[in-house]
Amino acid sequence: KWRSFVTTHHSRNRRRKAANPRFPDAYFERGFLLEGQGRWAEAAENYRNLLRVNPSSVRALKQLAWLLATAGDASVRNGAEALTVAKALLLQGESPETLRTLAAALAAQGDFAQAAASASRALGLVTNDSALSSALQNELALYRAGKPFHQSLPAAP
Repeated sequence: KWRSFVTTHHSRNRRRKAANPRFPDAYFERGFLLEGQGRWAEAAENYRNLLRVNPSSVRALKQLAWLLATAGDASVRNGAEALTVAKALLLQGESPETLRTLAAALAAQGDFAQAAASASRALGLVTNDSALSSALQNELALYRAGKPFHQSLPAAP
């Protein structure tokens, strides 16, 4: 069912984007779906396309920075770009999610002390979100051990 949903959703968004290439939601939704399939390079391109249309899109900035810092495919990871995008994201406001993204970007650049500090600050801001709190605790442990966080490849159907 999931594969059918993704295929249908992907086809619908492709048609919407073809009809109006500046429809920002289509870029984001397609990028998010591609990211979930482990098609990280294509996902990143969709987030970049959205940022060309709407440079202050918080969700595109967050997803692109996170993807560039944590993609399971090393050829997609780009710590320098992830950090630049994460800093642009922080200009939109500070939250546990933006600080988590900054921490991942800092770790991707090898700055584990600052990554741990950012993750710690994010953890201190989390309220009523046990999943985010748990994820941040796991990532914080990695950063303190001098390791970056990388996403796993999606499981085969």
